[in-house]
Amino acid sequence: MAYTFDQPDFETQSGTAYKTAIDNSIGALSRIGKAFAAHEQAVPAMTVRVDAGALFVDGAVVEVAAQSTGVITAPVVNPRIDRVIIDAETGTVAVVTGDEAAVPEAPAITDGYLPICQVALAIDTTEITNDLITDERIPTAGTTSGDIPVNGGYINSGTDPAIERAYGTWSNVGRIGQEIEALLHFNGAGTSIVDSAIYPHKVTVYGAATQNSGTKKFGAASLACPGVGDYISIPYGWGAKSHTIDFWVYCNVTGGSGLLYATSNTRLFINASGVLYGAFLGGTAKTFTGSTVSSNTWTHIAVIWIGSNIYVAVNGTLNTSPAVIGVHQIPATLYIGGHTLELDGYIDELRIIDRPVYFDNFSAPTAAYPDPTYVWLRTA
Repeated sequence: MAYTFDQPDFETQSGTAYKTAIDNSIGALSRIGKAFAAHEQAVPAMTVRVDAGALFVDGAVVEVAAQSTGVITAPVVNPRIDRVIIDAETGTVAVVTGDEAAVPEAPAITDGYLPICQVALAIDTTEITNDLITDERIPTAGTTSGDIPVNGGYINSGTDPAIERAYGTWSNVGRIGQEIEALLHFNGAGTSIVDSAIYPHKVTVYGAATQNSGTKKFGAASLACPGVGDYISIPYGWGAKSHTIDFWVYCNVTGGSGLLYATSNTRLFINASGVLYGAFLGGTAKTFTGSTVSSNTWTHIAVIWIGSNIYVAVNGTLNTSPAVIGVHQIPATLYIGGHTLELDGYIDELRIIDRPVYFDNFSAPTAAYPDPTYVWLRTA
């Protein structure tokens, strides 16, 4: 059965037309979207389930049934990243085992195979869940040499490949970076703040919060939150799953109780001693001893949720003493740069990712995070 793609638009379409457009558009994209999608098993185990898909091999479409990887073992001493790949001709799934390291890197992709996903493994991993899996079905190359045959056509990322290839019909079908839930560069002017994620959130500005070009870490500006009631919010809620929030902060003073972000059950402060302090529903309050934020300088902060533990890192140094909590979900609204308490400072390059990113010490970012990349489909 085929569907006619109809771009949903809740502002111009009626309720019925909007729902029909969503159904038709999802139907039109579902074959490509579901092809070789990697995810946890129905009952999570130390294997990865890969959905059915199709390959274009020697002028023919080869249908490939859903399959599972073999058992993946947990690392022994340090974290490890493994790669799930698929044979470009037979569709057989395989796993490339990475090397254990304090800051692990994904192993190389075997020649003749296509990337499916990465799996981030800790030494205490007993089951592979979706928050440990990173989808890699989209190629990272932006040139025609990166064309990958799938579902009777080719996919390519980067700039419009129609400029690079004079034949075939290219259509924009998506973007790389689906794991990024929110990405705020704060590079605009005034209160016109843009979320660069695939599914952008509406940003609400309160009080005197504004984008300021005078003090910034990267790009054209940052978010200035000068006092009580000067902050922004985004609607959000992903339930109790592992994730990472990281950003840069510049505090004019750190002698007060600067509030970095808050929800109805999770708050992260800079206490009177300039040390990160968290308050979490379902767990005890936590002073992250040693994780100090200095005034009048830019500091990178990462907050990593892994199961029932919350870790923080300052300028790439991971605090190995986590807050142990009972509830770590973000409910309806995330407040950034203050709320009931002031920040009196600036925030730049705020990113939320739907998985743990850091498992050990790391180098703080040296540039702004890239926006999700367009993905194009060329029919064969």
